[in-house]
Formats: sequence, structure tokens, C-alpha cells
Amino acid sequence: MEIRRAYKYRLYPTRGQAAKLEQVLDRCRELYNAALQERRDAYRMAGVTISYYAQKRELTGVKEVRPEYRQVGSQVLQDVIQRVEWAFAPSFAACGRARSPVIHASALGTATIASPTPRQAGSSRTTDVWC
Repeated sequence: MEIRRAYKYRLYPTRGQAAKLEQVLDRCRELYNAALQERRDAYRMAGVTISYYAQKRELTGVKEVRPEYRQVGSQVLQDVIQRVEWAFAPSFAACGRARSPVIHASALGTATIASPTPRQAGSSRTTDVWC
């Protein structure tokens, strides 16, 4: 039997670090909402579904057009697209009877941020941060 452990760390960032975290969360929220809207529009207008991999491939273009996204790690942005994929999975599994995912406002819940640096042995760099 495999036992998995999860660690949750509480952050006490300085004002500068808190400002940078807020910027990362804002970029993640914008990307989530844009990816969600792109999928909705494609399905409503053309009946086409956009895959996770198609949106993931577009991230390099997003970084070229919007330089502020270069400050956010690629893995974090890919995780945002993955969350959109997971949000849409129940919608199509229920043959259109399930509700569509909702746009995220700035005051909703927590966000998970993964460190773009490699993990050290035995430590987890993922943490929950309030938006």
C-alpha cells in the first residue's frame, strides 16, 4: 500500500513578496478566465472543443504578446490550463446537462502556486495562498 503525504505551509511574506504573489495570482486568474472564455466561445460559435494541449501550446504566444506572463513559471501557467481542463470534464461527461465552469473573481477561495524551481529531496514547494 502506497502512502502519500501532503504538506501545507503557511506563508508570512514581506510586502514586496506579497505584491509579487498578488501579481502571479492576478496573471493566473486572467489566464484561467481567458482559457475558459475561449473554450466557451469555440463551443457556442462553432461547436468545436479546444483541448488542453492546444491551449498549452498557445502559452508561448501569450508570453510573447504579454511580457508580464514571462515572470510566471511555465509549470504554473500549464497548471492553470490543466485546471480549466478539469473544470470542463464534468460538463462533457454529462452530455451537456452539467453546468459550465464559472469565471473566477479576485476574492474567491485559495490558489495553489507551485515553485518553478526543482524540488529538494523530501520537501514540497506547493502552498495554498489566499487570493
